[in-house]
Amino acid sequence: MKKIKRIQIIVMIIITVVVFGKINNVKAEKVSECRYTLAANGYETFKVRMSDKDKVTFASNDSLKEKKIDMTIFPVVDHVLYCPENVYMKWIYSGLTTTHVLLLTPEYADNGKLLTDLAKVTEDKVSGKAKIYSPIKQADGSYVPCSSPSAASADLVALNQIEGYIRNTDEAGLKTVLDKLKAFDARKYCADEDKEAISNKISSVYSTYNKAIEQSSLSKEEKDKMTKEADNDMQEKTEIDLPDFEPVAFSCRRLSPRIRNVISKILTWVRILVPIALIILVSIDFAQAVISQDQEAVKKAISKSIKRAIAALVVFFIPFIVQLMINWLDKVEYDAKELENIDTSSMFCEEIYK
Repeated sequence: MKKIKRIQIIVMIIITVVVFGKINNVKAEKVSECRYTLAANGYETFKVRMSDKDKVTFASNDSLKEKKIDMTIFPVVDHVLYCPENVYMKWIYSGLTTTHVLLLTPEYADNGKLLTDLAKVTEDKVSGKAKIYSPIKQADGSYVPCSSPSAASADLVALNQIEGYIRNTDEAGLKTVLDKLKAFDARKYCADEDKEAISNKISSVYSTYNKAIEQSSLSKEEKDKMTKEADNDMQEKTEIDLPDFEPVAFSCRRLSPRIRNVISKILTWVRILVPIALIILVSIDFAQAVISQDQEAVKKAISKSIKRAIAALVVFFIPFIVQLMINWLDKVEYDAKELENIDTSSMFCEEIYK
């Protein structure tokens, strides 16, 4: 009887460790971190960390205790922490405490002495859901953090309005519209999808602008000058190589992103709930057997627990197999010529550029 109880305890401990280890691993993936190194000495570091609740904190190597400070230059967009590639650290001393201030632009004293230390972050010092971004330099020499999707949506609306204006304006209007276009910059957005959307829209507007110039009655010299200025500005603001904007292939899926996300969540919950259900059922079986004090019932409980464990193990790995099958069957790639003869109205396709 004691031997059976020991086996029961060992089985329960193993299952508990596996289940809660899995849950903790899932939770740990939600913690994101960027570790910066001071350029002056090359070894002193500090961390900027985002918890699973999107709370951003700062920790220096001289004080491991995390301190909440103003982290506006570290925006969080869709649960992703965005860290500038370079920051400047400033120390403010007040008695026995030190406050750390992080800036995008260095500060100087009246005599030109630098008051801040430069710190850098690289890809190997970023973990979890964290990404590095390059701040955009303004006309006054200052830098600004990357922008959120709401700003991208507003810019898309404005760009559509400008494109409509270009189609209906005269030569005088074409000469002034370029200044409006220069206000848009796809590089300033945090998320890659926002950068791509704005880049594509800017290139579309500039293409409309160049066609309007070509069809206008302006002199050849004016046309060449305005077209060249527009192309240079577009290439700088969109980071798209000129002149080819045609996709070379298309990656298509039959399932919508929303359905794939729902399936992924269901499969994740199956992997978590199955071991928990196994613990509960095995505990009930052994509890009933021990209460009955029947040796035969205990043996049956052990046999039933082994069968349950095998069944749970099989069910636990089914989501992995299902996910592999979905990825294999759902995704298909076509080149540009193949897609002309294929009905993609029920598919979700993305362009693949050179």
